[in-house]
Amino acid sequence: MIFFRLVLGVAVGGAAATVPVYIAEIAPANKRGQLVTLQELMIVSGQMLAYISNAGFNAAWGGETTWRWMLAIATVPAVLLWFGMMFMPDTPRWYAMKGRLAEARNVLERTRAKEDVEWEMTEIEETLSEEKQQRPRLRELRKPWLFKLFMIGMGIAVIQQLTGVNTIMYYAPTMLKAVGMSDSAALFATIANGVISVLMTFVGIVLLGRIGRRTLTMIGQFGCTACLLFIGTISYLMPETVNGQPDVLRSYMVLAGMLMFLSFQQRALSPVTWLLLSEIFPTRLRGIFMGGAVFAMWIANFLISLMFPVLLASIGLSGAFFIFAAIGIGGAVFVITCVPETRNRSLEQIEHYLHEWLSRDDESSALTPVIKKPLSVKECDMRYKAGLLTGLFSSVGERADKYSKFKPGLSF
Repeated sequence: MIFFRLVLGVAVGGAAATVPVYIAEIAPANKRGQLVTLQELMIVSGQMLAYISNAGFNAAWGGETTWRWMLAIATVPAVLLWFGMMFMPDTPRWYAMKGRLAEARNVLERTRAKEDVEWEMTEIEETLSEEKQQRPRLRELRKPWLFKLFMIGMGIAVIQQLTGVNTIMYYAPTMLKAVGMSDSAALFATIANGVISVLMTFVGIVLLGRIGRRTLTMIGQFGCTACLLFIGTISYLMPETVNGQPDVLRSYMVLAGMLMFLSFQQRALSPVTWLLLSEIFPTRLRGIFMGGAVFAMWIANFLISLMFPVLLASIGLSGAFFIFAAIGIGGAVFVITCVPETRNRSLEQIEHYLHEWLSRDDESSALTPVIKKPLSVKECDMRYKAGLLTGLFSSVGERADKYSKFKPGLSF
């Protein structure tokens, strides 16, 4: 059991690191936010189905061996995913990195508007040529701007877990029983967590098409922190029992706080986390950096999940959630000062923008002012095109002639 749990952990970790990168690289820039967020939708949908199936198995065949059926049914979507991926192509950027330009162009033609294929192919080629096709190595973290970018990525990944979201997803029945619900009521109420998560992820997909990544991250972080304070305050101030019986109102107020928390987490913070991680890292190092960020995320998940029962037993529900709220305030400071805006930019434009921003910080030591007022899409495009025409490439005249054929403004 322990060995295969480890194998399962490796598989889940690998999928978590690979899927958002794959979607981000194969999706058009103007649809990337919504498509990457589908991963989060599938995660919370799977959790909801797991809650429903577990409650169903427990009601129909409750007993010591019920857990075996709960695990066995999870193999069905895994087999479907394995079979489906056999028919999917690799991403254009991966093909280009391997020198298979014809296959890269073919994928772009299948996933882009006809008029967008040529200029995006050139963007990919130029970005990879700048990086000289060196084999990606961890020693490149010695470059200050790459090290800062990697730390920002790890921070974005970790703050999603430091809200305590998975304590609610994993320990919801335990928490609800701790505030007075019966076993069956707590298990049934947990289904509401899954339903809210799915519905709010749909809302998040819509919002990502209309609101910037940075703004949505701030909304999610501030909202989650406020809900953590609400749960802590309710569980601290309201009495555990009334006339010798568990306080039902307290139980349902805590449940309401959990649902409000999930509304902010799944509508804003969780979807935008996966999206930012799939966007901000350079093409050649995206796999290594994404793997490191997701590793940090799962380590934070492991530590919080390990410590939550200890906190619950030692300082109670209110104390545990006050600690998460305090951590959330620190996370809000990080979001305000360090999270960039990437909306409406191609992956290559994002790479140039972040390189310029973080390199400028090395020279000026003024990180926060730059973050608080990031370049607009128009300014980024103008600087990017200026770079194309003033020395980023070996043959300026030839590249300028080629680039001038593309759509002006590079708007998506």
